[in-house]
Amino acid sequence: MIVEQLEPEPSGLASMVGDLIEQNLARDPARKRLLRRALVAIEATDAGVGISVSMDPEHVAVGGRLSPDAPADLTVEASSLELLALIDAPLRFGVADPFDRAGRRALAGVMRGRIRLRPLVRSFATARRFTMLLSTR
Repeated sequence: MIVEQLEPEPSGLASMVGDLIEQNLARDPARKRLLRRALVAIEATDAGVGISVSMDPEHVAVGGRLSPDAPADLTVEASSLELLALIDAPLRFGVADPFDRAGRRALAGVMRGRIRLRPLVRSFATARRFTMLLSTR
């Protein structure tokens, strides 16, 4: 599977997310089961950078920031460091592992509002699958 970059010169965040998804799918082809139709918006609040990730079972496209009127299934807002902590956190059942220091740091970021996942309750399954798709572990 190839991850498509929609921008001719993608931002660093778009390149990182696209490369990470592509590498994870190549390393573990079973992760393809995580690809369901969804549109995810990611905002690195400290850098003022936003991207969108459009997924379906056969294709992943990474592009620029969504327009405000475009509804995303899941929006992730955090500082660059918090986004990296979320990506690096070990997972247990698809969520950050509370028994691991890095997992607790990611969970604390969510609980304290430093990492905002909206709408979390309605899109919990999408958030779980997306986190598992991005996880470096």
